[in-house]
Formats: sequence, structure tokens, C-alpha cells
Amino acid sequence: MSALFKKGLFLHIVSHDKREWVRAIKELGYFSGLDFVEVWLEEVDLSPGEIAWLKRRLDLYEILIHAPFINLTLVSSHQSINRATVGILKKTIDIGVKLGAKVVTMHAGAFPLFLDQREVRKIFVTNFRPLLNYAKGKIEIAVENISMKKSTQISYPVLLEELEDIRTLIPEINFTLDVGHCVENGDEFDGFLTKNKSRIKNIHLHNAIRKGGAHFGFNQQGDLKLKSFIKLLEDIGYSGFLSLEVLGERDVKESWKMLLKSL
Repeated sequence: MSALFKKGLFLHIVSHDKREWVRAIKELGYFSGLDFVEVWLEEVDLSPGEIAWLKRRLDLYEILIHAPFINLTLVSSHQSINRATVGILKKTIDIGVKLGAKVVTMHAGAFPLFLDQREVRKIFVTNFRPLLNYAKGKIEIAVENISMKKSTQISYPVLLEELEDIRTLIPEINFTLDVGHCVENGDEFDGFLTKNKSRIKNIHLHNAIRKGGAHFGFNQQGDLKLKSFIKLLEDIGYSGFLSLEVLGERDVKESWKMLLKSL
């Protein structure tokens, strides 16, 4: 069976150092069969010239955006922080539109442990709806399930049932499904993926250990079985994007080869 989805890699734009941009884009030439790049755009204060430069350099590929997430949250108990995050994410949407990107993936962030889960969901909806309205007709935006972290702040959304709960309040919402985070969190993803395949615009793919680490390559021992997962995508006719989110140059290259062999 032929795969319907498109396959791609991450490109990190996390500073204003254009030498790093050039080096990272040059590395993309190593990967045969690359359909798209997902630009992790932690740096959003880009000039029109810099955005145009990026677009020219990436014209061989379709483009996705991973929005900034470091120090940001849409579920803070401080509304000023939520408003600042919304502002930064609107900048990200603007850049994505100028780059001709297909999807912007966003993290909701983390909330303080003293907030009730229902209150967290309400805060998220209040802050995410303006982003949906801002992006409407211009670009798709999607929220991602993230890895479980609990201290004075708790990650959100972590479990797939939390994504389902959000959808009851925002029926039109789209998702980026991180299957490595599902494994890491001990969350079964087959049923969610099958049920929501039309709403899942992007999938983040990396190896992981149940209740352990993640974002390492399929050349290492882990609990996500690459061939079985690809077969699942083919069986259900998933036609979105599949983005390899592996860290470490060697692991990325080895995992890409293994991904191509599994198709």
C-alpha cells in the first residue's frame, strides 16, 4: 500500500544568527525524498527581508511552522502572560502566511498546580479562539499534546482525552499528534488517530520510552515500533504531514533512512 502522507524534518530557527540558518538549510540536502520542512520558529522578530530570504532558500519544500513555546503559555493564571503569548503567536501566524506555510503547530503551555482542570480548559479556549479567528482563511493552526511534567506547573494538554475535551468546546480545532509523547506519557494513540485523522494535520514522530525519555532515534532501543506505526498510517489512509522530530545529527540521519525503508 502506498503512503498518502508527506514526510519531512525539523529546521531550527531559534536565533538571529544567519550562519546557523545557512548551515541547517544546507544539511537538508542530505535527505532524499524530503517533502517538507517544519520550521521551529522560536525567533519571531524577523524582518521582511529575513522572511523573504527564508522563503527563497526553502522553495524546494512545502513549509510547516512550529510556533515558539519556550517561556510561553496560553493557560497561565496571569492574563497578562496569556495576552503576551497570544501576541507572539499572532506574529508567528503572520510569518507562516508570508512563508506560504500549510500548518502552524502550537503548544498550550503549562498551568499552575492550584488551578482546576476545568478552569484550565476554559482559559485555554478563551485564549485559543482569538488565534483561530486570526488565522481563519489564511493558514491552519493545530494544538499539540505535550510531554507530562508536574511540579509547580503542569503541562497541558498531555493526554489525548484532554484533546478530546477541548474539541467538545472547539469542534473545529485541529491537532498535531505527537506519538512519541503519547508513548512517553503511557497514552494509547491508535483509536484517537483513527477517529480524528481528518483533524490531525501533522504528526510528530520520534522514538520514546514508556514513562521515560523521548526525541531519540529509531536506531536506538525504544517503545515506538516504526514499521508498525507506518502500517497503521497506511491502513487508515492518513494523508497529512509526518514530521521526524529526532534530536542529534546522527540519530536524525539514521532514523530518516529507516523511515524511507519502512514505506
